[in-house]
Amino acid sequence: MTNNRCLNLGLLLLITSGLVWLGATLTRHVDWLLPYVAGAGAVLILIGAVIEIKASRSKKLLAP
Repeated sequence: MTNNRCLNLGLLLLITSGLVWLGATLTRHVDWLLPYVAGAGAVLILIGAVIEIKASRSKKLLAP
């Protein structure tokens, strides 16, 4: 890699702008899906919490 700061800054800006553009494009294509994914995540959190509560209750019943 070169020590030219101007070249390094230019590459950084070019790559950053490309990645931001790619992220915006992907977001426009999948924005209809995001509420469903968030809902599925919330449901999985609730299921995990219920499983943990049941597991802790069974451990308390088995403990002397």
